[in-house]
Amino acid sequence: MAETTDISGMQAGAAGGLSDNVNFKQIFTVVRKRLGFVLVFIILATTATAIYTWKQPRIYRAQGTMILDSATPKVFGDQVQSVVDESGGKFYTNKEFFNTQFEIIKSRPLAERVVERLGLNADLDFIYLGQIPSDSRNKIHNVQKTAASLIKRIEVKLVKDTKVAQVIVEDRDPKRAALIANTIVDTYLTYNLESRLAITREASDWLAEQIADMKVRLSNSEMDLFNFKRDNNILTVALEDTDKLAAEGLNQLHTRYMTQKADRITIEQTVKNIRETIKNSGRLEIFGEAASQSDVVRELRAREAAIVEELTDLESQYGDLHPKVKSTRDRLKFVRDSLDKELRSILTNLELKLKTTIEIEEKFLQLYNNERERVFEASKKEIEFNRLKREAENNSNLYNMLLKRAKETHLAGLLNTNNVRRLEPALAPTRASKPNVQLNLALGFFAGLMLGLIGAFTWETLDSTIKGVQDIEAMNLSVIGVIPLVKSGRRDQIRNPDLDLYIHDNPKSTVAEFCRSIRTNLLFMSPDKPMRRLLITSSNPREGKTVTSCYMGITMAQSGGRTLLIDCDMRRPSLHKAFGLTRVTQGLSNLILGDCKLDDVVIKSRVDNLWILPVGSIPPNPAELLHTDSFLRIIDEACNKFDRVIIDSPPLGPVADSLVIATHMDGVVVVVQPEKTSRDLTKRVVSGLRDVKANILGVIFNQVDIERRQYGYRYYYGGQYYYYYADREDREGGKDGKGKDSPPPGSGGQDDKRAAA
Repeated sequence: MAETTDISGMQAGAAGGLSDNVNFKQIFTVVRKRLGFVLVFIILATTATAIYTWKQPRIYRAQGTMILDSATPKVFGDQVQSVVDESGGKFYTNKEFFNTQFEIIKSRPLAERVVERLGLNADLDFIYLGQIPSDSRNKIHNVQKTAASLIKRIEVKLVKDTKVAQVIVEDRDPKRAALIANTIVDTYLTYNLESRLAITREASDWLAEQIADMKVRLSNSEMDLFNFKRDNNILTVALEDTDKLAAEGLNQLHTRYMTQKADRITIEQTVKNIRETIKNSGRLEIFGEAASQSDVVRELRAREAAIVEELTDLESQYGDLHPKVKSTRDRLKFVRDSLDKELRSILTNLELKLKTTIEIEEKFLQLYNNERERVFEASKKEIEFNRLKREAENNSNLYNMLLKRAKETHLAGLLNTNNVRRLEPALAPTRASKPNVQLNLALGFFAGLMLGLIGAFTWETLDSTIKGVQDIEAMNLSVIGVIPLVKSGRRDQIRNPDLDLYIHDNPKSTVAEFCRSIRTNLLFMSPDKPMRRLLITSSNPREGKTVTSCYMGITMAQSGGRTLLIDCDMRRPSLHKAFGLTRVTQGLSNLILGDCKLDDVVIKSRVDNLWILPVGSIPPNPAELLHTDSFLRIIDEACNKFDRVIIDSPPLGPVADSLVIATHMDGVVVVVQPEKTSRDLTKRVVSGLRDVKANILGVIFNQVDIERRQYGYRYYYGGQYYYYYADREDREGGKDGKGKDSPPPGSGGQDDKRAAA
């Protein structure tokens, strides 16, 4: 098509002002739309902040610096050290030390010293920051209250990664601020040194008391050790040797006892074996060590073996009854009896030896136990002796340590060294630090911006007017087109006669092009059954309903069809004024009453193919006239004589006349003015039209300022050529290069002719 309109960018909120899917584009649209409102808040907040800042007293910040060491200098190296070790080890990494010093600097006793030293309790300008009440003049204030006020103006902070501390004081007088800062540093240096010396003196006094007490304790412990040695007849060397000899003797006795015990066990086992042998065999068959060591036993065993061998040979030669055999047996019996006798003698000796061994073992055990008790008693005395000796040595060490520490403390007190020293004195500042004009104005601007944005979005949320396409689509309607706002310089653009025929006088204007787009959209809505009866209405008065009717009538007439504009607003008729008819005596009302005929009241306008039927006489009962059959016959007659009939009806919000007319129309168009027409009222109007089964074609947006970006409209007509062409022709007064009227683009075009057919 030759012309298109893109109105997809008309985005606004649905029921709540903003849509549920809020995006940055919508936010930017709202901000641009309410930019003036936001600017008012920014200006008010910034101005109020500027006034407040200007009224605030000027405060100056003076800064003095000093170096904080964790401990005093060790003048004598490691031999003489400070009594008070405030470092806690490697204290340069421990912020507790610096925080403690900062609290001391801001403490009440130190502040009171500064107040008394400078007489700040009598300086009313310092106390009240220049705003001295009349009842406080020539009055000396309490030192404690003045010190509390001074503490609030002190700030102490540590320079990062250093031992440098900054003492900052705020005051209205720059010189006084510097004086107070330097006085605080001096007072702190003095206070710190006095505190250290006071602690040193207290330590010296305490050490003197401890030395006197320790001297008495050392003397008593040494005397107790002497008395113990004297009572027990003990010398240090003799006691050590005695303990050594006693331990060796105890070990020897234990060794002898264990040896004797082993012998006793061996003899007991031998005796036990012999007795078992006797019990089991009836004779002594001993092969133990005691028997094998006896020469007699060995000789008898040898003789016994020889006789047994001899007896065996004889028995094999002569038999058992031979005299030699009997004689040999007698000799064997004699040898064996002798062996038994000898073995029994050995057993008796073993038993006697066992008895003797047991007695000796018991004696060794008794001697061992006695010696052990004696050693235990000696060890017990040694423990007591060591305790007394250790106590005397400890007291001696403590006494010597206290004497040494007392000398070191005395030397440390004579040094008068300080772990704090001044780095830079405070200088009188040349510029005020408070109020911070730039920061306050920035905060005021930001606060105004936030309040403005909150107010803008609140306003947008509470605004119930129609803002764009989404509101119309929520009613299941479509937007037929848009009529742009004409920049005429007059506020009342609806009743401006120059605007009613604007598209006729400016056929190449942007407004005319948009109206032709609306005409095309209307014609192509029903190409098979052309809409010859068209009703144009609105929700409220002064929404551009009559202007829209005029524009639609002009564009329809320009397409070549005979068009009739009927003014059905019998309460506030205005169609005749749009075409310059100042006095109309007869019209639609007279026609309904039968006072005249259609041809007598129809007026030819200065627009080709466009006629007008004004209201005529204003009746007292407009609704009753529109309900008559005469009105319907007039509409039918008009449709027979004209190609199209466009009716300008009253608004549906105040009256229901349009509902009566809408039932007899081919289509109804509702005129809406964005950001003015109520969304709820439009819903009621649309609902009323649907209740009477009216054919609602759609909505026309009227008086839309397309130059305002917040509406989001985008329009295209053959690329950018149309805007360039239209703007140029508007500047040239709507003439072509030869100064003649040029036909409006789109008027009488092929699309319009096909739709009209």
